Amino acid sequence: MSIAELKKGIHVVCEKPLATTVADAEAMIAAAKESGAKLEIIFQNRYNPATVAIKDALTSGGLGRVLGGWLRVTWFRSSDYYLKNDWRGRWATEGGGVLINQSIHTFDLMNYFLGSPTSVSANVANRAHPDIEVEDVAEGVITYGDANVSFYVNTFHPYNAPVSLEIVCENGTASLNGKTTTISYKDGRTASHVSEETENAFTKDYWGYSHIKQFAAFYDSLAGKQAQAICGAEGLRTQRLINGIYDSSKLGRAINLS
Repeated sequence: MSIAELKKGIHVVCEKPLATTVADAEAMIAAAKESGAKLEIIFQNRYNPATVAIKDALTSGGLGRVLGGWLRVTWFRSSDYYLKNDWRGRWATEGGGVLINQSIHTFDLMNYFLGSPTSVSANVANRAHPDIEVEDVAEGVITYGDANVSFYVNTFHPYNAPVSLEIVCENGTASLNGKTTTISYKDGRTASHVSEETENAFTKDYWGYSHIKQFAAFYDSLAGKQAQAICGAEGLRTQRLINGIYDSSKLGRAINLS
């Protein structure tokens, strides 16, 4: 159990999500703080070259104020995918479906780009997987200050389409489609960044490569060479967003996240 390990001062690296509930995530962070252990959450896609290009463009200020955006994850998962493991597709053991499993990395990227979301209004449902308890589709709007970001995710698309997102700013637009980033400015300038095949941003051949980058950074933080980049607090921010989406759908109203 991660909380027990953290209380003993053992450093813990968690695959996404940090937990299935906000309360459990907060308990993990508190245990780490008390013992001095480091808690890392695996959000390896932050290290993709395509991601870095967008982050740099936003941080530089050249794109100006963020006006809004969208994200989309449309993949395919068969009933067998869920049924072959007794923990998948169940609220008690997985904590959800397409949101907390397949698309959580993309929601984390939007948080990484735009900061902490302030509210969310959403709907989730199970439309095409009657053998499981959890959702296979979700849509809604996340607010980041005065910017609205819409999203649509599902696991009944005919194939695993490239993950895509777009951030619209006052001076231009940053878009991501699979492994390709395009930055377009209103003055006519454009810049494209394409990851190499071994660094494909969102398909299986890239999972190992990006994990290596994150683990190297984590070991450097343990050695005191750099600050920890993706700590438990980063995982908690995205955990609150995902669970906020579930709460919004259940209660039929917007959820305040700030």
